[in-house]
Parts: sequence; C-alpha cells; structure tokens
Amino acid sequence: MQLQKNINYLFPGSDEGMMTAIFEDIKSPFFHFGALMRLGRIPYEDFHAFLYDRLAVLR
Repeated sequence: MQLQKNINYLFPGSDEGMMTAIFEDIKSPFFHFGALMRLGRIPYEDFHAFLYDRLAVLR
C-alpha cells in the first residue's frame, strides 16, 4: 500500500472508537494513513448503486 499511487481505499466500519484507534493511535500501522472522514449512514440503495456502477469494469 505504501508504494501504490493514484489509488483510493475505503475502510468502512460502524464502531467509531475502533475506526478512530486504527487511524489515530500512534502504535497502529495505519496511523495517519490518510484523511479520516466521519460520515453518517449511507442509504443502502445509494451505496449499492454507487458500488455496482464503479465496479462494473471488474465484471
């Protein structure tokens, strides 16, 4: 991951404390790996459509 360029990663999780620890704990291998964004719940249909459209090239 450290050598890859022009790639985005999504690390979804519902446990805010765990997700914060992964990216904000200095002992974590993902410490300050990227921008930490807190999002509200994404409606299932919107998320499904987004992923389906974007991953079409893999089918």
